[in-house]
Amino acid sequence: MRAIDRILSTDPEKVCVKIENGLSITYQQIKEITKANQSILKAIKRKKSGQPAIVVDISIGWKLIPVFLACFLEKLTLVPVDRLRSPNLTHFIHQQFPDVHFGPDDFNSEGEMKDEKNLQYLTHYKELKEVAFVLYTSGTTSNPKGVMLTYDNILINAEQIKDRLKLKESDCLLVARPLSYASSITGEIFAGLLAGSSFLFKAPSSSPLRIINHVKQHNVSILFLTPSLTLKLLELRSFLELTRLKAIVLSGEILYTGQFQIIRAGLPKTVAIYNGYGLTEASPRVAIHKIDTESFVEGCVGVPLNGIKIKILDEVGRKLPDQSKGVLHIKGPNIMKGYLKQKKLTREVKKNGWLNTNDLAEIRNKQLIIHGRADNTIIRHGMNIQLEEIESLLNASPFVNESVVIKRESENKKVTLEAWIVPSSTYQMSLLQKEIHSWDQKLWPDKIVLKQEMPKTQTGKLRRTGN
Repeated sequence: MRAIDRILSTDPEKVCVKIENGLSITYQQIKEITKANQSILKAIKRKKSGQPAIVVDISIGWKLIPVFLACFLEKLTLVPVDRLRSPNLTHFIHQQFPDVHFGPDDFNSEGEMKDEKNLQYLTHYKELKEVAFVLYTSGTTSNPKGVMLTYDNILINAEQIKDRLKLKESDCLLVARPLSYASSITGEIFAGLLAGSSFLFKAPSSSPLRIINHVKQHNVSILFLTPSLTLKLLELRSFLELTRLKAIVLSGEILYTGQFQIIRAGLPKTVAIYNGYGLTEASPRVAIHKIDTESFVEGCVGVPLNGIKIKILDEVGRKLPDQSKGVLHIKGPNIMKGYLKQKKLTREVKKNGWLNTNDLAEIRNKQLIIHGRADNTIIRHGMNIQLEEIESLLNASPFVNESVVIKRESENKKVTLEAWIVPSSTYQMSLLQKEIHSWDQKLWPDKIVLKQEMPKTQTGKLRRTGN
């Protein structure tokens, strides 16, 4: 593969990985480890015709880079698992791929695979042809879905991201999100490798709040975070001293006006802010754009990346004109092959190459505006209401630091809205209620619950489930 050859041809003396103890791994060392791993993977392919799959525990951190590259060169499918943070999902994946699992003990200190493992009964699915990764999304009411992303999906989307962010060899990217996420694999690791950049991997066991220390100590220039986690970091320590920071890329949640204003004020003026949108089924990135105070529009993620088409459809599948809110559909070289062993579900969400994102959006002056999930829509007073619309109003209040609105349904099917809020230092319930009652009545939450902090994923993304 030309793209992989290009990565392995990066200046051999260039640092690829910075390690917290002060050591570093050069691109030449990555190349040597990749070749060693490739010899192990060749043996795997000899044991089975077609394209087999291996499962790798992401706790090995930076050692995943030469595993990724070797799998691409040998045309094997890789299934990453997060045993530490997602034990139930890991168990499910092991049932789907019961044979070849590489964990921390299967790599030596240099990052090389130790041996061929037991390859007699290697898992193989015909669907895996040209599939680079199977990434599982955690299921809540059903079994997890295995998203099949091809080599082209990953490499083309990574190139698109690299170009949009203008990544360079001189950049150092902090990889803080789990390495089983498409956002980390494509948007950070492969995009950075194609640019010849350096990486610092945050240890899974370390607190996300150590991120600022990592940035200072290792001259990190690019950060990839959610808006919520960025706000949390700003509460604890100022970013203004981070003079080496070049850009922060926000994604995973809608960026509200109040959040952007706080983040912009808390960052040095020299730091660019990007807002992005994507989903695993799109490898993941669909759009990213640079934002500033003058041009900021809530939910706007800019024009789609090169080669990606978008359209907005109504509930019966009719195309809507610009500035009309509907369900976003996307088409391009980044769209998944499908869901592993779920052909019916694949046909439901992917038709004629168009992926139904189930996200509400609109197109305004060629810019994509994201409004939230279609399944976060309820009908009140005969009108469609998005939960994110209420959250936007709450987050703009001086009495609220953070909010999430939960939809509750009783046994008699009555739907009520519960607003969880983290109050600000100026919070007074009576004043907040007075402000809420100034809104359109259909937007009033039925109940307000005070929280010390919001339930979040390891990456700082808000959870809409729990108590």
